[in-house]
Amino acid sequence: MASMSTIQARIRSFVMKHWVVLVAVLGIIGVLSAGLLFRIDSLLPGGYSAHEVATYNNAASLKDIWHNPINAPYEIVVHILRSVFPGHLVTVRLTSIFVGWLTILIFFWLLFKWHGLRTALFGTLLFGTSSWFLHTARLGTPDVVLLGLFSIVACGVWLREHRAPGAVLLGLVISSLLLYTPGMVWFLGIGLLWQWSSIDRAFKHNKGSLGIGTLLFLAIVAPLLWHFYQHPAHIADWLCLPDSWAQPLHLLRNIIDVPLAVFVRGQANPETWLGRLPLLTVFSTVMFAIGSYVYMRHAKLARVKLFVLLGILGSIVIGLSDDKISLTVLVPFVYMVVAAGVGYLIEIWFNVFPRNPLARSLGALAVAAVVGITCVYNIRSYFIAWPQADITQALFQREKP
Repeated sequence: MASMSTIQARIRSFVMKHWVVLVAVLGIIGVLSAGLLFRIDSLLPGGYSAHEVATYNNAASLKDIWHNPINAPYEIVVHILRSVFPGHLVTVRLTSIFVGWLTILIFFWLLFKWHGLRTALFGTLLFGTSSWFLHTARLGTPDVVLLGLFSIVACGVWLREHRAPGAVLLGLVISSLLLYTPGMVWFLGIGLLWQWSSIDRAFKHNKGSLGIGTLLFLAIVAPLLWHFYQHPAHIADWLCLPDSWAQPLHLLRNIIDVPLAVFVRGQANPETWLGRLPLLTVFSTVMFAIGSYVYMRHAKLARVKLFVLLGILGSIVIGLSDDKISLTVLVPFVYMVVAAGVGYLIEIWFNVFPRNPLARSLGALAVAAVVGITCVYNIRSYFIAWPQADITQALFQREKP
């Protein structure tokens, strides 16, 4: 009984000491959960898009997935959910939500590790309520798997800092699963360049986990390699190469359109976006600029080199794919920089008022208010403006197959 009383006292003391943080964490979890699940099957009364229906049909049986293993990991999850909820097309959207939640957790972990709890809370809220994330994580298509690149970065951070055998094993398994997503091989190659020295050390210090991981990697990608052996013409589509290299100016314009889509104007795709709005709001753009300044002050950090490498090479890969690879793959990294800007803004305020609790609280509340307004704007854009657009309703007219 004494031991139980001690545990209860410690829990009570922890809650009393950190109740503000606990309330904030629970509130953010509630907001993000509601954002992902609210009216998931009825936001667009017309039904589902043709792309979602095709994804649902592709996962009808494991035999169908074997004959066309592109996007197989995503479709296998859909197939499992189809067995649990037969006849419900919402299973494709639930699969995307699952991937979205994993991305949020990884995003929070990396922000917390790099910038502390306060920045992690604000940054995760901004990312989890961003219009692009909601469009991607609530749409039942394999495009959401592009967010999986972020998990490779997390494994890379784990590997660089701890040389953990689990990081090697998990990184190889995740990489093998991501290879089933068209175009992802290029970004895994970028990650390989970033982590080359750490991978070299991993060969020397984690031979056991590396051997097991390599065997798992080969076993997982074997169906994909066999498919390409039987259908070599599909390799070009998997690589997301442009249909024609005869229009270099067109491809160059596509590359330029990638940063423009982040800050100035987006590309018209009513299935996944509203009009030609840019990815970032005015507030997020300003925070991105501040975050870029913060990172440039620490240009020797590995993550800064990674972000620059991804920004440049990622834009080239996306542009050359001629819209076959979406901006989704870069969005988490963009919001990491945005979060760094928010954290730096709060840090400056706290440095100006290091001992005035009232001023510190007012500054934090002011930032929280602006972040809240930005989140509400993005939520309204997705849940109100986008479903009411005529072109959106015209696309989502497919009923259950």
